Amino acid sequence: PTKQFAQVVQGHHTEVTSIQFGNRFFLTVSQRGCIGTLLQVECHINDGLLPTFDVVPLLGSRPELGQDFVARRLAQVAFSNKLISPSTPLLLGLSLMEYDKDSAMAVVDMITTHFATR
Repeated sequence: PTKQFAQVVQGHHTEVTSIQFGNRFFLTVSQRGCIGTLLQVECHINDGLLPTFDVVPLLGSRPELGQDFVARRLAQVAFSNKLISPSTPLLLGLSLMEYDKDSAMAVVDMITTHFATR
């Protein structure tokens, strides 16, 4: 199923779309009206420890530090809500106006709240 929602975050209209496929969870987060950089985030669990996440760019440039942070945090949210697993990676389209700490955390908080209330 496809889910969409939007909210103003740090003064920017932010659109989120999520689609659950059999072998992938696709999430777009855009403040620019486009998919932006397409990343694949894979989850790994080693010896029962907390999950770690590898971020690989599929389209666009190598993620900046802020993009990488947002990608890993959103993967953690998706993993915590059982939307991804080691066998179900996250495909993430990310196009934010800014990737500073406050903007990144505001976007992650918005999505965390949405998935927690679904």
